[in-house]
Amino acid sequence: MQASIQEVTSKIIEIEKRNDLFSWHIDDIYIWEIIRYKVYMMALNNALERSQSQKKNIVTKVKSFYKKVVFNLRKYFNAIIHQPYTDSVAVDVMIIESSRKLLFEGEYIDPYTKFTYDKLLCEGKSITKYQSSFTFDCLAKNGSDIKHFDLPYIIAGIGARLRTITINKEDEQKIKELKEEIETELDLVIDLHHLISEEIKIFKLKNRFFTKLLNKKKPKEIYLVNFCDKPALIASAKKQKIKVIDIQHGLISSGDLIYNYPNTNDGTLNYFPDQFYAWSEVWSNICKIPLKKENIINYGNPYLTIISSKYKNSIVKKKQSIIISQPGITELILDLLIKNINSFKGYEILFKFHPNEYSYGFGLEQTKLLQSKYKVVFLDEKIDLYQKLAESVNAYGAGSTTLIEALEFNCKVFVFNLPSSEWMIPFIDDKKISWFNENALKN
Repeated sequence: MQASIQEVTSKIIEIEKRNDLFSWHIDDIYIWEIIRYKVYMMALNNALERSQSQKKNIVTKVKSFYKKVVFNLRKYFNAIIHQPYTDSVAVDVMIIESSRKLLFEGEYIDPYTKFTYDKLLCEGKSITKYQSSFTFDCLAKNGSDIKHFDLPYIIAGIGARLRTITINKEDEQKIKELKEEIETELDLVIDLHHLISEEIKIFKLKNRFFTKLLNKKKPKEIYLVNFCDKPALIASAKKQKIKVIDIQHGLISSGDLIYNYPNTNDGTLNYFPDQFYAWSEVWSNICKIPLKKENIINYGNPYLTIISSKYKNSIVKKKQSIIISQPGITELILDLLIKNINSFKGYEILFKFHPNEYSYGFGLEQTKLLQSKYKVVFLDEKIDLYQKLAESVNAYGAGSTTLIEALEFNCKVFVFNLPSSEWMIPFIDDKKISWFNENALKN
């Protein structure tokens, strides 16, 4: 039987408490802080049995290979042209963008940092922006104030393969015991020694890069999105007494592990930001964020506020419902839709893939069946999702942030009882958000 996300979260929290993992350090690196997220995602992927069943013919394979070659050439060109090593101009603020890019007023932007950037500019602050994954950032417009971390990240990855580290016998024994505990508790096969060794090497190389960069740029503040993959940056900033602010970018829940640290004292983590900008007080109280209350700021969601205002006078189609996909459980959602298709009789059904799913989503057998037999409309990748939410009366999904956003457009939200739906439990009130059942649309 598959473990739920809540169960995986609870088991990891129990493991880290029993073993006092937040105090564990190897070579002055607090190892659990830098591998916690990776272990969690490995456990989730294992529990959810993530797989895709799409089949590729030879033509599709050739096209895919060609696109990969061309894309990698663009990636490496971008990594060199926009690399941060030659930029030594001091600034007041550094902003590390999220990799989510949405079309706004004709330009692809990061919806989480865009308005912070605009506000800081109006205050007269000097700013350099950074991107960290060309795979997702390639939609964004590059400029002289935008640099990229791809080159140092590539160098760190190569450098880690060429280095070795020595772990003492006591830590070797702890790794062995922890591996056995993780594998037993989470039913997960994991090469913990390799994971720890690689992450220590990469951390050290990235830390060296960020220390050099911060010495050059001399910022007073750093704004970023998703602290989990930036421990070396945060460590370098803390050492130089530079304030690091993390901006909320998705669901937060006690049923999730990402921002939930119930067994730590506030402000004691080494690689957690100094402040957290939450969308509202509801979010800041929903789990144990490891900061003192004065460092959790209810900042709002400027992008969503602007977009919902833009579409507030949209004409609502009373028989239009939209279903939101989610990586890892997309086929489960499609299967559930097929099984309950009669519940949607009389409604136009729109289906929105996650951006990461467009390379294979239309090739799924369930997609083809729903298109041909049941006339479900699968939305184009470049469609304005928020416009469709504004036009719809109902929104469906499991644990997507979009379901919370749908409330801003006056949608009635229904939650599928699938993996990740645990994240939505605190919001279910049977008025605006409720569990999906076969009679949902009849109420």
